[in-house]
This record gives sequence, structure tokens and C-alpha cells, in this order.
Amino acid sequence: MMRIVLFLATNLAVLLVASITLRLFGVESYLNSQGINFTSLLIFCFVFGMAGSLVSLFISKWMAKRSTGTVVIETPSNATEQLSPPDADFDQHVAAWQQAAGVSHEHATLLRILQACPAPCAQTQ
Repeated sequence: MMRIVLFLATNLAVLLVASITLRLFGVESYLNSQGINFTSLLIFCFVFGMAGSLVSLFISKWMAKRSTGTVVIETPSNATEQLSPPDADFDQHVAAWQQAAGVSHEHATLLRILQACPAPCAQTQ
């Protein structure tokens, strides 16, 4: 739901910026003198802008997978593709750090992974 709201808000913001910019540069009065309705032009731009951004939105995931050669594993076919069993010690450390520091599960997991690195650089410590 939030993606749709942000999508619409972004497209409306682009339309608003285009409208203000065209008015500031005096394009509206020029178009009106040529017999072109400025409001109709903005609606036309909105329709084509939304269509173009929808096409882009719908093909972006497919393009990303195709360009990187990503293969989604639906059902594992060998031992390499199987999920690793959970590590109880790792989970304990993550849960303890999460409760002690009051951070999210993702941040606690990342900290535990970085602590396991043999020689992290100064920026990651």
C-alpha cells in the first residue's frame, strides 16, 4: 500500500514541479496564445508519465534479474541449494545483543556477523 502511495505522490510531485516551472518561465501564456490549453497539456503529461512509470515499475524486477543472471531457487535440487540449519549459539548472541542494546534484529545480526570476521577494518568495528 505504501509503495502505491509513494508512487502516486512522486508522480504528482513531478507534475507539480513541471507546472510551476512552466508558469515561471512564461510557457503557459505562450501556449494559451497559440491556442493550446495548459491544463489539458498537464493532464496529457500526467497520463503519459504515469503510463511510462508503470511500465518501468513492472519491468524493473525482471530487468534486474535478467541483467545480473539471477536464478531464483524455488525448490532446492542439491545439497548446495538447501537452507543451512539454524545456529542456536548465533541466535542466542543476536537475541542477547538485541535486548541489551535495544536495537532491531537486523542490526543485532549484522553486528554478530561483523564480530565473526577475522580482522575487521576500523570502520566496521
